[in-house]
Amino acid sequence: MARVRSYDNIGILGNAMGYAMLRHEVLADNIANIDTPGFKRSDVSFQYELQRALDESPRIEMQRTSDRHFETQPPHDPLRVKPKVFAELDTWSRNDKNNVDPEVEMSRLAENTLYYQVLVNRMSDTMRNLRNIVTRTPTL
Repeated sequence: MARVRSYDNIGILGNAMGYAMLRHEVLADNIANIDTPGFKRSDVSFQYELQRALDESPRIEMQRTSDRHFETQPPHDPLRVKPKVFAELDTWSRNDKNNVDPEVEMSRLAENTLYYQVLVNRMSDTMRNLRNIVTRTPTL
């Protein structure tokens, strides 16, 4: 896995927190529509794309020093990964063609809440470390 620059952590954590908030809204919408005939559950895709971008980002960025050199492919930028909402259209377990299982949705919602809390704690630690670095006085 590629190393992430420390100043990118804040952006990646912010994007991940945005994903978790969006996923919370989507899962809550699924739960709210448990009894809606024909409703199809939705979810949010983000973690796989982020992991792929982190894995594919180069350890050292290549730069062209001459117009005669081959152009390099731009790396997948972890900071540009955005969450995508998708619907599961081809499944249903009830006669009314609704595919929302309340127990599964509540489990996913609890998991997402824990994930968001971990991200908040990590962001808080990162900001505390930066504050300590900036305010630290040198010792002689």
